[in-house]
Amino acid sequence: MTPLCRMHRSSSLLLLAGLLPACAGPALPRVALLADVAPSASSQPEPSAAAQPPATLPATFRFDVRPTAAAALTLTGQITKLTGDAQYVRNVADLLSQNLAQETALLMRQQDPEAAARAREVLDFNAALCAFLADALASPDTPERAAWIRWALAPAHMQLVAAVYGQEVNDRVQAARLLTDDRSPQADRLLAHLIGDDDREVSLRAIDSAWDRPPSVPLVNALWEKGVTLPLQLIGVAYRDPDARHPPLNPNQPQQVLIIRGQHVQIVNTNQAAYASAPDAGLAVDLLLRYNSPLVRAKVAQLFVALTPPNADTTSLARALSTEYGEAAVNARRLVAAYNPREALPHLLATLRASSGATGGYGTINMNGQNFMMAPQIDLLAISLEMMDQSPDDYGIVRLANYGNRWVFDGTLDDEAKSVKRLIAYWDAHYKDYGAATPDLPKTAGAVQGPMGRGMYRKGID
Repeated sequence: MTPLCRMHRSSSLLLLAGLLPACAGPALPRVALLADVAPSASSQPEPSAAAQPPATLPATFRFDVRPTAAAALTLTGQITKLTGDAQYVRNVADLLSQNLAQETALLMRQQDPEAAARAREVLDFNAALCAFLADALASPDTPERAAWIRWALAPAHMQLVAAVYGQEVNDRVQAARLLTDDRSPQADRLLAHLIGDDDREVSLRAIDSAWDRPPSVPLVNALWEKGVTLPLQLIGVAYRDPDARHPPLNPNQPQQVLIIRGQHVQIVNTNQAAYASAPDAGLAVDLLLRYNSPLVRAKVAQLFVALTPPNADTTSLARALSTEYGEAAVNARRLVAAYNPREALPHLLATLRASSGATGGYGTINMNGQNFMMAPQIDLLAISLEMMDQSPDDYGIVRLANYGNRWVFDGTLDDEAKSVKRLIAYWDAHYKDYGAATPDLPKTAGAVQGPMGRGMYRKGID
């Protein structure tokens, strides 16, 4: 995040007052008074027609901000050009720090309730724009990012963007509804942000608005994070999705202990987005299945790369795909079954090789007097066989319909080990039939790249 947006959010109001000059010279202009941006109805003339918000903007948003055309041009034209100049940004941040208290005090001097309410709206509006800028600037500096910022900060779109990134839940819900019929790429990006919202109603409304849209990279990434990434992290799978907006969650992280006035207080810093996503992860996966898109298939294949060494330990893939671990794994299995990414077979077989002969995680269940074995490794064996169009029954693997339709092994531990070796031998002899260049993982198999190419994690704005 830039120093400009790490400051108190109300300082971002100064941007709309025309802080950024036309050239990045060493001399900075005096910051315009905040009171000039939020005029009192009794003391200021009505804005010109050019400064009025477009008639197409919804009347349901609480924002009533009228940036001048000059201020909007300055904002859109200079923010993308000048943020790459570190010294200039530091100068701007220093100037904001020096003027913030004085300007805020002047703004708050207005006595009539209408002016005070408008001042609060302007502060909230600009806080939302600062949150948007911080989010946008977290992605790589590309022409696409510059175009995205220009679009978002154009007068015709600023109110909608502020509603999406604002603090008011009702504004974000209304923004999700408004975006339903907008099929533009920009609307996809805004909906993707709302799908990842920590508020459950906002997220659900955004998923509903995305239901009949064609798939896109932002939507698929947001739905994947909600339906797969965060739920898997909640059950302890060390899955690192390169396109995730939130940092990875470690539910077993050590607690911080503070001593306050002689009392020991334990604090656990949790990722609230993961807990907010859990109840509706299945709905996000439903939409990923509905898309039937190569974009989703690529994410499914990438899951196997991320959950096999060197990106993860040898147990991660089994935990992510074994129904023993609950709904998060069930949803991941649904996607694997639907998209059937055969390019993942080398990763599956590498995991089976590494775990061959392991006895951890095994259990037995007696059904009608017959014992069956259960283990995450058996799930991987069944998935591999299905991808190869082979019958799991031939390897002693059956489903128990009255036990969650779960894969189990009909035999002893030694029998199961023999089935694994048999499958590995089959793979070593027929790997080329499934498009693999080698029976083992290539040396570069550990590289995990995201379609967005925006680095590992982007922390959301609270």
